[in-house]
Amino acid sequence: MTEQAATPTADAQEIPAPDVDTREPLAEAIFIASEETAPAPASSGIFARLGAEFFGTFLLVFVGVGAALFGAVLGMGQLGVALAFGIALMAGISAVGGVSGGHFNPAVTFGLTIAGRASWKDLLPYWGSQVLGGAFATLVLWAVTPNKVNVIDGISSTSRAELFRAASNGFGTHSPGFDSSAATQVAGYLSQGATTDQIKEAVEAGQVTLNPSMDISWANALIIEAIATAVFVAIILAVTDKRATIKFQPIVIGLTLSAVIAVAMPLTNASINPARSISSVLFAGGWTWGQLWVFVVAPLLGGAIAALFYRGFAAPRPEIVVIEEVAFDTEAPADEADAADVDAAADAADEADAADVDAAEGIEVDGTNADEAVASEDIVEVVDQELAAEEQDSSSEDGPAPKA
Repeated sequence: MTEQAATPTADAQEIPAPDVDTREPLAEAIFIASEETAPAPASSGIFARLGAEFFGTFLLVFVGVGAALFGAVLGMGQLGVALAFGIALMAGISAVGGVSGGHFNPAVTFGLTIAGRASWKDLLPYWGSQVLGGAFATLVLWAVTPNKVNVIDGISSTSRAELFRAASNGFGTHSPGFDSSAATQVAGYLSQGATTDQIKEAVEAGQVTLNPSMDISWANALIIEAIATAVFVAIILAVTDKRATIKFQPIVIGLTLSAVIAVAMPLTNASINPARSISSVLFAGGWTWGQLWVFVVAPLLGGAIAALFYRGFAAPRPEIVVIEEVAFDTEAPADEADAADVDAAADAADEADAADVDAAEGIEVDGTNADEAVASEDIVEVVDQELAAEEQDSSSEDGPAPKA
């Protein structure tokens, strides 16, 4: 019987849980912070990207170094070589930049990686592809260059290796700005008995003309190459930033390369690109191997400087976007209809509980309630007996009733 009191009756209804959001109220708006710290996954596969870098670097070196090689013979000049590099870069970025990013330069890849715009896992594969592309370009140039140029029978000639050395990067006596003819001319005057003061007076008076010459040390070469590369990589980071509004990035990047080459070329023959320097020395030989380190270290250093500057001063800050401000009310339902449903469900639950309690009290017979019931029955029986005794006494006193 006790179990019946504890178990819901058949009339009790199953009360559904109220459809109320029980989450705590939000004290503030919801924010999403996003920062450009890593590049988005590339849509092209790794082999497609490496192939694009190979092709782009091949195009850059083939056109640029080719102009330097044959321009020296045909008198193209340094400005023409600078423009050749820039135009080739424009074409390469326009053609395959959408596949690999259009780096074509280990210094650019290094800078973009430090700046968080390229993946570290792609760094070495990109470098390898770029060096191979440049080397293949110089191989083609070597194959199409005659064994000797500037040939004057019995007087002079220039070998292919000498031509490649002239197109390679160098400093000191191998700098394009250094002219040994002036020193040779002064030595000739001294051998004829002239003094240095006399030669100086003759130069100041315009009687003697000496070819200009610059002696560029390795430190000078490293500084100019690092600064020129830093400017170049900084422009790339700026025009490819998501906040940039220009739509002709290849033109800006290509003209920037031409500009920095025009500045550095009289001093070092303008590397700006380790792949370009490495590819030249493969067929130049001689002194070029001993000076190559400057034109590998300096561009990489410049790319790193530009990337660190970008991260420190120009990189986008975390973007805070307010999505929605919502406060959840746990005390009241969302509308009156929901409130009525909840009240009805609560009343039904109360009535069911009350019915269960009444039923339990009605069938409970043990304890104090049972004792009280027994006592009430005894009292009623005693009262009945007393009333019956009084009736007998009254009838005996009166005697038998007279007959009619």
